[in-house]
Amino acid sequence: MAASEGCAILSKRLIRRIGRDDREIRVWDVDSGAKVTVIGNLIANVQSIQFSPDGTKILAGCYDGTVRVWDLNGVEMTCHDGHEGG
Repeated sequence: MAASEGCAILSKRLIRRIGRDDREIRVWDVDSGAKVTVIGNLIANVQSIQFSPDGTKILAGCYDGTVRVWDLNGVEMTCHDGHEGG
């Protein structure tokens, strides 16, 4: 499958998904270029990603129909079933 990229930018943080099949989300500090966190070994491929409006969470819509939420340290906070589309 061809690589696909998705990203979201909030203030000075960049969240990026590289390659639909790698099941990994990476977050960088835009100013320093330092990697802030990596969320790996995801159960499902990520379809879309975004920061929460307050910037404290990472949200991912996955191809298995779930929406998963992590804090900025990569700790999964919740998982909701039943979303459709990206």
